[in-house]
Amino acid sequence: MIKAKIDKSYVQYLNGKRKGVERFLFFKFYPMIEPRTTIFVARKPEREGLNTPEWLAVASSLATIGLTVTL
Repeated sequence: MIKAKIDKSYVQYLNGKRKGVERFLFFKFYPMIEPRTTIFVARKPEREGLNTPEWLAVASSLATIGLTVTL
């Protein structure tokens, strides 16, 4: 599983400038990696799954919507 948040990653050059991935429509332009550059990669936050009461709330909401649409 990938635990990196690629959208928030960037490269820091020796002169202190930072450059991340640039996007234009469907294209991505990655920064040039030069010798002695530092690459920073952000981590994705940990996610917890839904517990039983939350699943029951979702199920009852979907059931209510289903009954409302059919009537």
